[in-house]
Amino acid sequence: MTVSMPPIFADCKDMVKRHQVDELCSLREDLIADCLHNVGMADDKNGGPNFLRVWREYRKMTQEELGAACQPPTTGSVISLLEEGERGLSLKWLRRLAPALRTRPGWLADLDPREADTRTLEMIEAVPEESRDQVMKIIETFLLDGTHN
Repeated sequence: MTVSMPPIFADCKDMVKRHQVDELCSLREDLIADCLHNVGMADDKNGGPNFLRVWREYRKMTQEELGAACQPPTTGSVISLLEEGERGLSLKWLRRLAPALRTRPGWLADLDPREADTRTLEMIEAVPEESRDQVMKIIETFLLDGTHN
């Protein structure tokens, strides 16, 4: 009994040529798009890609400044290891780094500050807890009554 392996991209391309199909699957384009999408992200073998370096640069901080701003402080060398993925960016690290970068732990992992407008969420978070419902009602009213055009 022989086990057949699924075709790799080159095999797929040859099969398509033999059958004279006009369009090749978008595997190659998808791979390129993923590479371009993740270009600013650390290739973190210890937990997946993250945006730590992008957030640090967005806040115009050096690795040493970010390390000193952490509580408790750490070194620029450790920040470099975290950005490069040589050291895992655990939830503990995310919670330690986020306040120093004036952001949220999850945003360091998932959100590129150059592509997303974080101002709205930052403003809402700056509103005292007891006033947030009022702010949310104002925003909902704005969206529902058509004044946003």
